[in-house]
Order: sequence, then structure tokens, then C-alpha cells
Amino acid sequence: MPYNINKYYTGFKFGNKVIFDVAWGGTYVWKLKFKLPKDLATGFKSKDWEFQTYDDSFGEAIFRPLKKSPDIHEIEHFFVEAYKKVTGIG
Repeated sequence: MPYNINKYYTGFKFGNKVIFDVAWGGTYVWKLKFKLPKDLATGFKSKDWEFQTYDDSFGEAIFRPLKKSPDIHEIEHFFVEAYKKVTGIG
């Protein structure tokens, strides 16, 4: 998947649209931002990930890892749903 590295985040794209990005959340903290419907993201509970907030202006759900090496499989469905939302497939 093509990506752009910017000063504050790295955006992963489909065409010209960013599907998700990895961004700094503080000095030693990073976060993932997905283009997701608000209702899908707000009820999310996990042992390795925390839903932080939803940015209505960009339509992004923001998640941060709760430990150093989180299990990415817990949020795998968000990658798929973000792709569907951005591309209009599904």
C-alpha cells in the first residue's frame, strides 16, 4: 500500500485518499487513526488497544496501544472497514 511520510504522521493511501495513518500521540506514544463510521469505533473494547476519540471533522477514529507490542489482530477489522468506507466498496 502506498504511503506518505509527513512531519506528524504517515498516511497509508488508496489512490489519493488516506485510509489510515500512524501518528505521534506524545513524546513516546503513537496512535492509529482510521476512517471509520463513528458507531463502529465508539463501542470498541480490547486488552491491547484503547479507543481515544472520534474526530468528526475528518471522520477518523483514534486508537492508541496500551502496551509496547500490541496485538494488531484485535483491530484487523478496522483496516478492512476503513478501506470499505474510503473506496465505497461493501
